[in-house]
Amino acid sequence: PASISFWIINASDLFYVQGMCNGIDGKSSTWWVGLLKAGYYLPQIITIVGQIFYEAWQLSAVTEESERSAFFSKVFRVYAAVMFCCVAGVIWLCQPMMHVFREDYFLGWQFVPFLTLASMCTCLNNFLNSVYVVYKRSTSSFYTMLVGAVVNLVLNFLFIRWFGPWGVTMASFISLLIVFLLRAYSTHGLLEIDFHPAWMLL
Repeated sequence: PASISFWIINASDLFYVQGMCNGIDGKSSTWWVGLLKAGYYLPQIITIVGQIFYEAWQLSAVTEESERSAFFSKVFRVYAAVMFCCVAGVIWLCQPMMHVFREDYFLGWQFVPFLTLASMCTCLNNFLNSVYVVYKRSTSSFYTMLVGAVVNLVLNFLFIRWFGPWGVTMASFISLLIVFLLRAYSTHGLLEIDFHPAWMLL
Protein backbone atom coordinates (compact mmCIF):
# COMPACT_ATOMS: atom_id res chain seq x y z
CA PRO A 1 0.00 0.00 0.00
CA ALA A 2 2.79 2.46 0.81
CA SER A 3 4.35 1.92 -2.62
CA ILE A 4 0.99 2.79 -4.20
CA SER A 5 0.97 6.08 -2.31
CA PHE A 6 4.51 6.82 -3.51
CA TRP A 7 3.30 6.17 -7.06
CA ILE A 8 0.38 8.57 -6.58
CA ILE A 9 2.73 11.34 -5.49
CA ASN A 10 5.06 10.85 -8.46
CA ALA A 11 2.46 10.14 -11.14
CA SER A 12 -0.01 12.84 -10.13
CA ASP A 13 2.51 15.51 -11.13
CA LEU A 14 2.30 14.42 -14.76
CA PHE A 15 -1.50 14.10 -14.71
CA TYR A 16 -1.95 17.58 -13.26
CA VAL A 17 0.50 19.15 -15.71
CA GLN A 18 -1.24 17.41 -18.60
CA GLY A 19 -4.64 18.60 -17.44
CA MET A 20 -3.89 22.14 -16.25
CA CYS A 21 -0.87 23.54 -18.09
CA ASN A 22 -2.07 23.77 -21.68
CA GLY A 23 -1.33 27.21 -23.12
CA ILE A 24 1.03 28.40 -20.37
CA ASP A 25 3.78 30.50 -22.01
CA GLY A 26 2.25 29.51 -25.34
CA LYS A 27 3.22 25.85 -24.89
CA SER A 28 1.00 22.77 -25.00
CA SER A 29 0.47 20.59 -21.95
CA THR A 30 2.24 17.76 -23.80
CA TRP A 31 5.32 19.98 -24.16
CA TRP A 32 5.30 20.72 -20.43
CA VAL A 33 4.92 17.03 -19.60
CA GLY A 34 7.93 16.24 -21.79
CA LEU A 35 9.95 18.95 -20.07
CA LEU A 36 8.96 17.64 -16.63
CA LYS A 37 9.94 14.09 -17.61
CA ALA A 38 13.35 15.39 -18.72
CA GLY A 39 13.69 17.02 -15.31
CA TYR A 40 13.13 13.67 -13.60
CA TYR A 41 16.30 12.06 -14.96
CA LEU A 42 18.90 13.74 -12.74
CA PRO A 43 16.98 13.29 -9.46
CA GLN A 44 16.82 9.58 -10.27
CA ILE A 45 20.53 9.48 -9.37
CA ILE A 46 19.54 10.23 -5.78
CA THR A 47 16.76 7.65 -5.86
CA ILE A 48 19.06 4.92 -7.20
CA VAL A 49 21.73 5.63 -4.57
CA GLY A 50 19.06 5.55 -1.87
CA GLN A 51 17.53 2.32 -3.14
CA ILE A 52 20.90 0.55 -3.19
CA PHE A 53 21.51 1.64 0.39
CA TYR A 54 18.01 0.66 1.53
CA GLU A 55 18.30 -2.86 0.14
CA ALA A 56 21.60 -3.36 1.98
CA TRP A 57 20.42 -1.58 5.13
CA GLN A 58 17.24 -3.57 5.71
CA LEU A 59 19.08 -6.70 6.81
CA SER A 60 21.25 -4.80 9.30
CA ALA A 61 18.23 -2.90 10.60
CA VAL A 62 16.36 -6.10 11.40
CA THR A 63 19.26 -8.11 12.83
CA GLU A 64 20.97 -5.40 14.91
CA GLU A 65 19.42 -5.46 18.39
CA SER A 66 22.03 -4.19 20.85
CA GLU A 67 21.99 -0.40 21.28
CA ARG A 68 19.61 -0.11 18.34
CA SER A 69 18.84 3.59 18.93
CA ALA A 70 22.51 4.58 18.83
CA PHE A 71 23.07 2.38 15.79
CA PHE A 72 20.15 3.89 13.85
CA SER A 73 21.16 7.42 14.86
CA LYS A 74 24.73 6.95 13.66
CA VAL A 75 23.71 5.38 10.35
CA PHE A 76 21.07 8.06 9.75
CA ARG A 77 23.61 10.84 10.33
CA VAL A 78 26.04 9.36 7.80
CA TYR A 79 23.28 8.51 5.32
CA ALA A 80 21.73 11.98 5.52
CA ALA A 81 25.16 13.59 5.03
CA VAL A 82 25.75 11.53 1.88
CA MET A 83 22.27 12.42 0.61
CA PHE A 84 22.83 16.14 1.20
CA CYS A 85 26.15 16.03 -0.66
CA CYS A 86 24.56 14.20 -3.61
CA VAL A 87 21.66 16.65 -3.68
CA ALA A 88 23.99 19.65 -3.62
CA GLY A 89 26.03 18.15 -6.45
CA VAL A 90 23.02 17.41 -8.66
CA ILE A 91 21.51 20.88 -8.13
CA TRP A 92 24.86 22.59 -8.72
CA LEU A 93 25.54 20.67 -11.93
CA CYS A 94 22.00 20.37 -13.26
CA GLN A 95 22.33 23.09 -15.90
CA PRO A 96 25.50 21.78 -17.59
CA MET A 97 24.29 18.18 -17.27
CA MET A 98 20.99 19.01 -18.99
CA HIS A 99 22.95 19.86 -22.14
CA VAL A 100 23.00 16.12 -22.92
CA PHE A 101 19.32 16.45 -23.86
CA ARG A 102 17.92 18.06 -26.97
CA GLU A 103 17.87 21.84 -26.87
CA ASP A 104 14.08 21.77 -26.46
CA TYR A 105 14.44 19.98 -23.14
CA PHE A 106 17.27 22.03 -21.65
CA LEU A 107 14.79 24.14 -19.68
CA GLY A 108 13.93 20.99 -17.76
CA TRP A 109 16.76 21.99 -15.40
CA GLN A 110 14.28 24.38 -13.76
CA PHE A 111 12.38 21.39 -12.39
CA VAL A 112 15.48 19.65 -11.06
CA PRO A 113 16.12 21.42 -7.70
CA PHE A 114 12.78 20.63 -6.05
CA LEU A 115 12.57 17.19 -7.70
CA THR A 116 16.01 16.41 -6.29
CA LEU A 117 14.94 17.52 -2.82
CA ALA A 118 11.82 15.37 -3.20
CA SER A 119 13.99 12.37 -4.11
CA MET A 120 16.10 12.96 -1.01
CA CYS A 121 12.95 13.03 1.14
CA THR A 122 11.86 9.75 -0.45
CA CYS A 123 15.19 8.18 0.52
CA LEU A 124 14.98 9.46 4.10
CA ASN A 125 11.38 8.23 4.30
CA ASN A 126 12.54 4.78 3.23
CA PHE A 127 15.13 4.85 6.00
CA LEU A 128 12.41 5.53 8.58
CA ASN A 129 10.27 2.86 6.96
CA SER A 130 12.89 0.36 8.14
CA VAL A 131 11.84 1.21 11.71
CA TYR A 132 8.30 0.17 10.84
CA VAL A 133 9.69 -3.02 9.31
CA VAL A 134 11.69 -3.84 12.45
CA TYR A 135 8.70 -3.31 14.74
CA LYS A 136 6.13 -4.69 12.28
CA ARG A 137 4.10 -1.48 11.99
CA SER A 138 3.18 -1.55 8.32
CA THR A 139 -0.07 0.33 8.98
CA SER A 140 1.92 3.34 10.20
CA SER A 141 3.92 3.24 6.99
CA PHE A 142 0.71 3.23 4.98
CA TYR A 143 -1.04 6.03 6.87
CA THR A 144 1.93 8.40 6.72
CA MET A 145 2.23 7.88 2.97
CA LEU A 146 -1.52 8.26 2.55
CA VAL A 147 -1.36 11.67 4.21
CA GLY A 148 1.50 12.62 1.89
CA ALA A 149 -0.44 11.49 -1.18
CA VAL A 150 -3.54 13.49 -0.21
CA VAL A 151 -1.48 16.61 0.59
CA ASN A 152 0.27 16.26 -2.76
CA LEU A 153 -2.99 16.07 -4.69
CA VAL A 154 -4.28 19.24 -3.02
CA LEU A 155 -1.01 21.16 -3.36
CA ASN A 156 -0.62 20.17 -7.01
CA PHE A 157 -3.97 21.77 -7.81
CA LEU A 158 -3.20 24.94 -5.85
CA PHE A 159 0.44 25.37 -6.82
CA ILE A 160 -0.15 24.93 -10.56
CA ARG A 161 -2.71 27.73 -10.37
CA TRP A 162 -0.21 29.94 -8.52
CA PHE A 163 3.16 28.97 -10.00
CA GLY A 164 2.38 27.12 -13.23
CA PRO A 165 3.94 23.71 -14.02
CA TRP A 166 6.83 24.40 -11.63
CA GLY A 167 4.35 24.16 -8.79
CA VAL A 168 4.14 20.37 -8.99
CA THR A 169 7.79 20.00 -8.01
CA MET A 170 7.28 22.16 -4.94
CA ALA A 171 4.15 20.16 -4.08
CA SER A 172 6.05 16.87 -4.28
CA PHE A 173 8.85 18.16 -2.07
CA ILE A 174 6.50 19.57 0.57
CA SER A 175 4.29 16.47 0.67
CA LEU A 176 7.27 14.13 1.03
CA LEU A 177 8.80 16.41 3.66
CA ILE A 178 5.53 16.15 5.60
CA VAL A 179 5.76 12.36 5.36
CA PHE A 180 9.29 12.53 6.79
CA LEU A 181 8.17 14.74 9.70
CA LEU A 182 5.22 12.43 10.43
CA ARG A 183 7.47 9.38 10.39
CA ALA A 184 10.10 11.06 12.54
CA TYR A 185 7.38 11.79 15.10
CA SER A 186 5.62 8.41 14.93
CA THR A 187 8.82 6.33 15.07
CA HIS A 188 10.02 8.23 18.14
CA GLY A 189 7.74 6.09 20.29
CA LEU A 190 9.32 2.94 18.83
CA LEU A 191 12.95 3.97 18.58
CA GLU A 192 14.66 7.17 19.71
CA ILE A 193 16.69 8.28 16.71
CA ASP A 194 18.76 11.42 17.13
CA PHE A 195 18.01 13.34 13.94
CA HIS A 196 20.25 16.30 14.83
CA PRO A 197 17.58 18.78 13.61
CA ALA A 198 19.84 21.84 13.92
CA TRP A 199 22.48 20.15 11.75
CA MET A 200 19.87 19.11 9.16
CA LEU A 201 18.54 22.67 8.90
CA LEU A 202 22.04 23.90 8.17
